[in-house]
Amino acid sequence: MAYQKSLSLKFRQLARNNIARLVISDYCEYISTRRGRALLSYLPTPVLPPRPFRNRREFSNKGIAQELPRVLNMLGFAVDIVDYRNRSWLPRGDYQVFIGHGGHNFASLSDGLGKNCKRIYFGTGMYWKENNRRADVRLQEFGERTGVKLARERDAPESEQAALDRSEFVICIGNGDTADSFPGGKRIVTLDNAVFPLRYEHRIGNDKPIRDSFIFFAGGGNVHKGLDLLLRKFVDGPEHLHVCQRIESKFAEAMTSYIHGSPFIHFHGHIGMRSRKFRSIAERSAWAILPTCAEGQPGSILECMAHGLVPVVSRAANLDLGDVAIEIESLDDHGLNRAIDRCRKVPDDALRSMREANRRLAGNRFAPESFRANLHRELDCIVGL
Repeated sequence: MAYQKSLSLKFRQLARNNIARLVISDYCEYISTRRGRALLSYLPTPVLPPRPFRNRREFSNKGIAQELPRVLNMLGFAVDIVDYRNRSWLPRGDYQVFIGHGGHNFASLSDGLGKNCKRIYFGTGMYWKENNRRADVRLQEFGERTGVKLARERDAPESEQAALDRSEFVICIGNGDTADSFPGGKRIVTLDNAVFPLRYEHRIGNDKPIRDSFIFFAGGGNVHKGLDLLLRKFVDGPEHLHVCQRIESKFAEAMTSYIHGSPFIHFHGHIGMRSRKFRSIAERSAWAILPTCAEGQPGSILECMAHGLVPVVSRAANLDLGDVAIEIESLDDHGLNRAIDRCRKVPDDALRSMREANRRLAGNRFAPESFRANLHRELDCIVGL
């Protein structure tokens, strides 16, 4: 069995390495009049399948990977697309625009470009130093409470600094707070994240039990996303918490008394977006809760909004939703108690209106078409400078 697991791991690593070496040259699918060439370092694989077979569920990475070259094409640039982890490929010829993500290869690609090429750093979160600082604060709090020291779960590597130092412009997912986390000295543009439209009509029920049901739907990082805070809050009820996230083993050991035995906390592990199981949980819940310490804008919350769930989120989610969401004012027991108490006091009619408003927001402000239009506007402005 150990041999089989080792072999399976080697195959997965080989597949990842092969994907990371993939380069798409002269991508012109949406181009009408050629204006020049652009280099994009992000993810090439999402644009490989024919359009009808491309991913239409997970926008945050796979959707962005489709929109970045599309908008560059719309602006008249043929695009070479290289994986952001590819350290071996080097640019050849002239490029007028370079958009790079992360710190793996930005410096090596940038250093091989002409001085007249506009260099843009594309970020999906806060400035790396601020991200790490906030993560360290939460991990220290967790360690002081549990006696267990955990490493950063969503580490932003120092290599990003070399990328930022070489860029003239920053485009990042988020809001004004996201932009303010970056140091000054260059133009910083923020974009709303997006969510692909649902393919079915979600039912917003009127059942009272949904008022007591919260979804925690998140990617990696148990402490980073605030799961420890939620377990302490929900362990004795009366509200129910549905945990849709992978639980790391050291976190589980530290929180074992909260993880086992509470009738109010339900663990589902990692659940696919729009899977039957996710739909089942979403249709009997009212709230999507995320006390995260640092984000760009969480795609998981946007997905929940599309299902008619009301966000209960920290300011660090950077969503600017106003009255259609509940803000977690501080990442501690007091902040969660106040947020849940506000949820309890929302009248039934107001709750239904909030749920419908969030569905509309997901279908308009956070639609892929809005992301595309906003990106087009900002890139057109940068290219014209």
